[in-house]
Amino acid sequence: MIFVTTNGTRAIADAAQADRLLLGTLRNAPAVARHLEESGTDSVYLVCAGSAGRFDLADFLGAVAILSYMDTDGRNLNDGATLALDFVKHHRGRISEVLEKGRAGRWFVENDRKDAFGFVADVGVSDLIPEVVGGKLRRAGEPKRSRVSDASRRGTG
Repeated sequence: MIFVTTNGTRAIADAAQADRLLLGTLRNAPAVARHLEESGTDSVYLVCAGSAGRFDLADFLGAVAILSYMDTDGRNLNDGATLALDFVKHHRGRISEVLEKGRAGRWFVENDRKDAFGFVADVGVSDLIPEVVGGKLRRAGEPKRSRVSDASRRGTG
């Protein structure tokens, strides 16, 4: 299952010129972190889509989770990454609890969607790492002909 929000779609489009564009969530955070470290890349940018042009706790938690699984020693971290790592120190193991306090988490609770919330908040249960290549989704590291979805043809970004 691939769930891309309208804000996520915009963020993907805005980052389309990146050398590599991986999609990360709480569910695949450890896998994304491992993939980034194994790639040996010098620069990593974690882009949070936000919501209606504003900060979104759920996006921040996804970036925090990915960063928390990376070895950041020797990396030149920006202020956002430094804040994220400090956040991890204070909230490790409580991602679901924090997520529930944010706008998206409250929506899941208020609309009796705890099942969906549990799915979204299940950190590290997936090793699937979608990568955007030429406007199409595929598994990271697979040849171009292998794709997860032809997002551009379906209009789901």
